[in-house]
Amino acid sequence: MCGRKTLTKDMQSITEELAIEEWENPDNYLPSYNIAPTQTSPILID
Repeated sequence: MCGRKTLTKDMQSITEELAIEEWENPDNYLPSYNIAPTQTSPILID
């Protein structure tokens, strides 16, 4: 189970804290304590 990550914040908290103007495919976001390397998760592009 190596390579797992956690992202538990709700989408609104993330967009406010990082001043995100656009979030593509917001319906695909699900907070999780156990994200596998094969699962999709948000990325930031500057």
